[in-house]
Amino acid sequence: MSNEIFSKLCRGTNFRGGPSSKLVLYKSQKTGDSQPEAEPDVTFDDRSRVSTLDGELFTDYEEIERFEDICQDSVDKDALKEILEALRSRLKIKLCTPIQKHVLPIALKGEDVVAVAPTGSGKTLSYLIPILLNVKVRPCSPLTHSLQNDNSIKALVITPTVELVQQVKRECIFLTGEDGIKVSALEKSQESFDAPLAISTPKTLLTLLEKFEDMLKECKYLVLDEVDKLLEDGYVDHIDKILEALRTKNVDAHVQKMIFSSTLQQSVLSLVSTFMPNAIHVTIGSENCACTNVSQELVCVTNDKGKLMTLRQLILEGKLIPPVLVFLQTIERVNELYNELKGENVRVQKFTSELTVSKRAQIIEKFRTGEIWILLCTDILARGVDFKGIDSVVNFDLPLTPQVYINRVGRAGRGLKKGRSITFFTLRDLKIMKHIVQIMKISGAQVPDYLQDIQENGKVTEKRPPNRGNISKR
Repeated sequence: MSNEIFSKLCRGTNFRGGPSSKLVLYKSQKTGDSQPEAEPDVTFDDRSRVSTLDGELFTDYEEIERFEDICQDSVDKDALKEILEALRSRLKIKLCTPIQKHVLPIALKGEDVVAVAPTGSGKTLSYLIPILLNVKVRPCSPLTHSLQNDNSIKALVITPTVELVQQVKRECIFLTGEDGIKVSALEKSQESFDAPLAISTPKTLLTLLEKFEDMLKECKYLVLDEVDKLLEDGYVDHIDKILEALRTKNVDAHVQKMIFSSTLQQSVLSLVSTFMPNAIHVTIGSENCACTNVSQELVCVTNDKGKLMTLRQLILEGKLIPPVLVFLQTIERVNELYNELKGENVRVQKFTSELTVSKRAQIIEKFRTGEIWILLCTDILARGVDFKGIDSVVNFDLPLTPQVYINRVGRAGRGLKKGRSITFFTLRDLKIMKHIVQIMKISGAQVPDYLQDIQENGKVTEKRPPNRGNISKR
């Protein structure tokens, strides 16, 4: 579509100011050649609260500022030395993030942990480091000069998606090196378990447990990552069965449990207290608050056609700097928007659960390296998956719950980086967007005056989302 025609189509549509008036191309990196950036000179929201699940303040630990402050008395000194070197040389970090300052010393004391912190704040390292420092391996083989791994699972990480499983595995290998502790992303067809650290989705693990009842008999550490998703209706029965397997088949009297999330509702916390009654609850920043590194904007449009025109103009005028994630309500709407944009001069792709695992992995890799500028997706990518350098997130369709909004916004501004979130809404959406307005206020974002006192209609929209029609219809 030419600039002249597009300008006529979008005449009369107003936008907030953006970066430049030209599209800034995302510079492609060579796969495998990129190195983590040094720590930027900005700070996280470091407000913290550490307590028992009953609300009593917990002070029986010393928070740490640097990774080298980790107490050496209770860990393998050689393993600690290797991890510190990896953090310096591979990840280019020395200072702990706020969540790591508290969780690392508490977890290394053997306490169960419930940790809530913004997306991109270092939660994965908060549980990987204690596991890697405590999972014992046999000494190096004189033939291979690599660590010898026991033929049993010692630590188990559960995540809601295959993409998160692969991401945690990559981060672990990046931290320990190819010759370090063996880590396995479990598959349903697997017949043996020779890796001390296993990562899995709930469904895959349950399939394996049906065939190998004793596979967790030596497991000493359990991590539930993105626990609010794992304890939703669709997963809670799966987690119950996994916990039961640990209770009945495990030879150890105690399995240390650590759970992590960017949001945590009271109902989920109540469930957690039933199997982790003595856990220490670590909260960074304000609970149910969007990442403060991300600017949040609202754009009112007339209808789906207005959303499409607005998105096109944002792209054309360079007000969306790639890489960009665009979230939609359903797979059908992702497909419809993709069909509208794929013929234009934009590197756009779609990402949904309809795609095979291998195809999804290919798309993620292309998005990471800049071959894809704009990725259209459902909430399958709203959680956990860490894309370095995401500049903008567009909520093409309104997120239906506070947790989904927070997780979508958190895809931008990972770690210490700045980001931008734009949410499209129509007048029909006003009745279901009170939660977004509240989160924006808590996060310090500007909210238009006419939305300050918006009233909710009280209807539950998560299970029965609004009927938004077809994007392609003119």
